[in-house]
Amino acid sequence: MSQLVGKDSRDRWYPNSINDLKDYILTYHKLNNDTKSGLVSNLAYNFQYIEYLRKTLLELNLSTVLKTQTIKSFIITSLSIIEALIIEISSSKKNVRFNIAIEKFKKLRNCPFNNDDIQILDKLRVLRNHIHLNKASDSSSTDYKKFWIVDYCETKRLLYILITSKHFESNEKDLFQFLNKNKVYEK
Repeated sequence: MSQLVGKDSRDRWYPNSINDLKDYILTYHKLNNDTKSGLVSNLAYNFQYIEYLRKTLLELNLSTVLKTQTIKSFIITSLSIIEALIIEISSSKKNVRFNIAIEKFKKLRNCPFNNDDIQILDKLRVLRNHIHLNKASDSSSTDYKKFWIVDYCETKRLLYILITSKHFESNEKDLFQFLNKNKVYEK
């Protein structure tokens, strides 16, 4: 496994390419048109970013605050990806609230999530609202006290289930193996 920073540029780690990620995402038929090209690009950019965040958590010896903030960024970005995909797959309106999109999505015949997954996703949806720094009213409600490794692992698991589901007709599922690692605790 290559590390984030090696001795020279040849040793550096690089995430999955944007083109490979776009090609995979475009195997979902509703995203395979020109009007969705911006969304497809945004999804690919954010997949590359969360791959980087995971690598950061694995390889850098972060302070607990930086680790928590990195986990927060991973969760919020991953949930944004999940939200966008759920809205597209369930044919929801673009301005629909995430909780409404989840309700519509779980009723689909080919929903890849079971009832427990939907409950976890809804809990994570509420956690995602901590993107707003003014949500913390006292020291017990800071981000540091809200984002846990368990939430990070559940977010990875749910995103992996969704992105490798039958909605995507690609055999290149290895692109998302970084989400499927079963490490409970990562540095």
